[in-house]
Amino acid sequence: MWADIDALQAYIKSKSVGKWDATQNVTQIYYEVTYYDTPTLWESYNCPGHTPECQDDTFSGDEHTVYMHGTGFLISHTYKVAYYDAPNPKADKMETDTVDSDAGNLDSNCVFTSYPKFDAGTWHAIVCDGSQNPPSTYDSEWAGIILDKSFTVEESAIPEFQTVVAAIAVCMLCTVAYMVTRRRAGRGDG
Repeated sequence: MWADIDALQAYIKSKSVGKWDATQNVTQIYYEVTYYDTPTLWESYNCPGHTPECQDDTFSGDEHTVYMHGTGFLISHTYKVAYYDAPNPKADKMETDTVDSDAGNLDSNCVFTSYPKFDAGTWHAIVCDGSQNPPSTYDSEWAGIILDKSFTVEESAIPEFQTVVAAIAVCMLCTVAYMVTRRRAGRGDG
């Protein structure tokens, strides 16, 4: 907060070395402060246009991508956006996107179908400074969070990796059964 910057105090500590004892006059002290204003918006959308019609807090069906958009960020600054799946038993970090803000706007996206396994439920997209590394599991108390947006990802938006593998296995078994039956029929065994 600006009040914290205004209240900042700096001092000089002097220490004499050996037998040298001199008076020191200090007329100025400089200090550099990196100030992060609080961004004003961090929302989830189901299309890259970030229009009000696309604003979405629940992703289902063919909505396989969350498009995050924020305003009020530092201009031309590097941030990290980390995406965490639903807690089961803990929310794992699925992806970390390093992005630069453009004119104070920050954009990032996460494609759900990029991951063969993750959990449906309440997801989080957090923003932190680009110099920090988001934790591997979601922690709402982590001091590096600038903004945190939660949204719901339903089962229908998640790729059914196990179902696809099961369908392939069934197809292979059917093919083997067909080949065995056909071979027996060709020999007159069937």
